[in-house]
Amino acid sequence: MKLLTGNQIGSLLAWYRIKTLFDKGVLNKQNAARAVIIKTFVTTDLQKAIAEHYGLRCVETLTGFKYIGAKLGKYERAIPEQLRQNYVDLAEEETRRLRLAHSSFYVFGGEESYGYSGADFVRDKDGNGAVIMFCEVAAYAKSRGQTVDQLLDEIFATFGYFAEKNGSLVFEGAEGANKIARLVESYATNPFSEVLGSKVTSIRNFETDDDPGCRRRRDSQREDVDL
Repeated sequence: MKLLTGNQIGSLLAWYRIKTLFDKGVLNKQNAARAVIIKTFVTTDLQKAIAEHYGLRCVETLTGFKYIGAKLGKYERAIPEQLRQNYVDLAEEETRRLRLAHSSFYVFGGEESYGYSGADFVRDKDGNGAVIMFCEVAAYAKSRGQTVDQLLDEIFATFGYFAEKNGSLVFEGAEGANKIARLVESYATNPFSEVLGSKVTSIRNFETDDDPGCRRRRDSQREDVDL
């Protein structure tokens, strides 16, 4: 038995969905920039590498599927109002056509804690849809004589090896809440200049997002912001 992490499963799903949409002709070089995957900041950058390889945009949000859902609502509103009448009742093929033509076509989204979705009509983590998507990935791997982890190794060989390690600290009660607040404040006012012997080259404050070192990253996402 080998346990795949939430990051690894999400990367498999993102890669397979993008690849399949290209194979079926739904996506191509001309419209790929209109397609997007969404991940949270704490989710592996392997998904970003996969998206950028195929010409898709990778949009990052704060942790939590509500932020991914908010992006999907924004993409719907970007479609001209006269074309998105009764949007929720339209077939997936029609909403996909509208998003590719006028907004952003959401291909996949997820976070490292085993939360995924593959369509904008479910604007939260979708466990049922994720199981079906993963079964299809497993069937695809089997059709090639591979196990799922062997398919993952093939993805690593193509896009680079990414490894993540998660951990958490628990501070309970009012005293814990105060300690958390003090820690957050200390990180903002006295940021690290070095970590494990490596110099810190830039810092991003997700609350204020006003650090000059973040400007390049924000510029890379400006197309999404404008939509």
